[in-house]
Amino acid sequence: MTPVARRAIDNCAVCLYFDADAAAAVRLAWKRIAEAGISDEMPEAGWRPHVTLSGCRDLRLEEYLPVLREFAAQTKPQDISFTSVGYFGGGNRQTVFLAPTVTRGLLDLHERHHGLVAPFCSAVSPYYTPDGWTPHCTLALNLPTERLAQAVTLTDDFGLPIMGRLMAVGVVRVARPQVEELSLLALD
Repeated sequence: MTPVARRAIDNCAVCLYFDADAAAAVRLAWKRIAEAGISDEMPEAGWRPHVTLSGCRDLRLEEYLPVLREFAAQTKPQDISFTSVGYFGGGNRQTVFLAPTVTRGLLDLHERHHGLVAPFCSAVSPYYTPDGWTPHCTLALNLPTERLAQAVTLTDDFGLPIMGRLMAVGVVRVARPQVEELSLLALD
């Protein structure tokens, strides 16, 4: 893990991570999508299987980390169930994802976190505000329409639902083509 930077970090994501079995199921899905020649971006970039809580610009990580530690200490691991597949985007930039059943607990966790992170960054992506968030676990990014159809067809073999638990929270710097893990904390 990289030492904590003292300056603001431009492009960060705060992510919730799964238990080992759920993470393995997502990695298998990524592998099948890559083997079909659709996309290998998620594993190649170094992502862990996750649900993103927030996308932040200019995150003052050193100031935010104590708040994130307290958030993790006050947050119990939580069940999550991925029951469907979805996609968003347009043109040649479609994203295919696993969609969890949206529960009050998941929405409350997200809203609580949003109130904590917003003061430590210049902007939170509108896709991750409480009124704009679509919880999801990305399977493939930046797909043209013909690859989107292939990816969605492959998901028939993924054995939904994928049941799991949210076990940790972390911060990554998104610096395409790689991500850099800056923090990882277990939920208590």
